[in-house]
Amino acid sequence: MIKIYTRDDCPQCYMTKKWLDNHQLEYTEINISRDKKYIDYLKAKGAQQTPYVVTDRENWSGFRPNKLIMLIK
Repeated sequence: MIKIYTRDDCPQCYMTKKWLDNHQLEYTEINISRDKKYIDYLKAKGAQQTPYVVTDRENWSGFRPNKLIMLIK
């Protein structure tokens, strides 16, 4: 399971989604610009930027191809 927390006008969010789409990986997107109830959740997790990516193995902020590649292995 991959979940990404995004916001409008976020180039790194766009790049992360494009990377996942190009590698045909399914994900659930939660846009915190439209659903603000998740902002406190992200703050509690220590997220300081978007996208915030949540996987079964680990979580991280930002566009991180080095982490994303691990999802297809």
